[in-house]
Amino acid sequence: MNYKMNFILPGKLILSGLILIFFLPIFSSAQDTLRQMEKPVPFVDFGMQRGNFIIENSFLRGENLSKKPMTTYDAYNLRWGYQTVGDKPWEIAHLHPYYGIGLYVPNLYNTLELGRPYALYGFFGAPIKQWSRLSVDYEYNFGVSYGWKPYNKETNPYNTAIGARFAWYIGANLALKYIVTPNVSCNLGVGYIHFSNGTVRVPNTGLNLATPYLTLRYHLDKIRPMSTAGLTPFKPKGSFFVSVETGIHQVVRDTAYTKLSDYYIHKNFSLYVLSTGWQLQFSPKWTLTVGSDVSYDEAVNTIITADEYQRVAIRNAPVSFKINLNAFVGGEMLVNRFALLAQAGYVFWSEFDPSRQSRFFQRIGMKYYLSNRFFVGTQLKMYHLVRGTTMTWMLGFRFHK
Repeated sequence: MNYKMNFILPGKLILSGLILIFFLPIFSSAQDTLRQMEKPVPFVDFGMQRGNFIIENSFLRGENLSKKPMTTYDAYNLRWGYQTVGDKPWEIAHLHPYYGIGLYVPNLYNTLELGRPYALYGFFGAPIKQWSRLSVDYEYNFGVSYGWKPYNKETNPYNTAIGARFAWYIGANLALKYIVTPNVSCNLGVGYIHFSNGTVRVPNTGLNLATPYLTLRYHLDKIRPMSTAGLTPFKPKGSFFVSVETGIHQVVRDTAYTKLSDYYIHKNFSLYVLSTGWQLQFSPKWTLTVGSDVSYDEAVNTIITADEYQRVAIRNAPVSFKINLNAFVGGEMLVNRFALLAQAGYVFWSEFDPSRQSRFFQRIGMKYYLSNRFFVGTQLKMYHLVRGTTMTWMLGFRFHK
């Protein structure tokens, strides 16, 4: 096995391990439930998609080997999961949700430039509204994908969408679910999928997919009617929090006056964020968050040039030129010890930063509460809701009133 394969395989194991670490507590919970009288119902499902790319980069518009826009794709899902039966408060609050792990295999109709990607992911879904046999369900997916053919200046110069051999997989679905028989249900819905490596390696304009889909699900036991019995009144509670985050990313630079041979600088720059704010949990499953943070990005206002021999030189700007002060508002959906988060933010103070796409940004991510006070998590920063920029990992503490 060559050096390249020795590097890639441990990386795959680490990334897959991180996904399993996040979702392991849910499956541990399932094992605890299996030992009780009311067991979750295991299921297997198979899904098909035929959707469209959301075209927002030059590669998809037609700057590729075929010289044609990339518009459609197909995909298949194979999944194993558990349907909860409402024997715990968080299950009742979410109207009997389901969760599990899945394999996603898309056909992007461009193996020469994109490769043959596949994704391993965890999923969580629940009804918004349910009738006798029909329900409206939502679902979130988070995982990691492999099998990409990344950008290479010499052998794959047009692929500016994916710059690494892996990419994070993030999805959201909305569907109509119909119970066909006591063991069989089907879902007809629409979904959104985002692939990005968080600029761990550039280029990283990412891929965004929109699709209708059809899923057929078989439960290994009969589907049981939903009940909200046992849900006690909830008293709102507030808390203050503080967290630290860190991550790495790469940058893109102009070649016009720098003598660089390529736009994409394969050097890692560190990012640090210190956040604080206030949370109000106003229901068993929803939390409102307002806060502010200070971020330090090593890459901001860094001047990168090359000489005639392509030896790269880096000149750092003063520390004050690398700091941003941000304000944000958002929410968390609580699932037992997990929290799925979404935030909208604004940069209200910074020195001039020519690489910043907008003062407005968004974050999506996930937390896991180790205890009533400590939490860990990860989140992806985005611009314009479709362009992922940096992925950070967090450790935090909250103070209850």
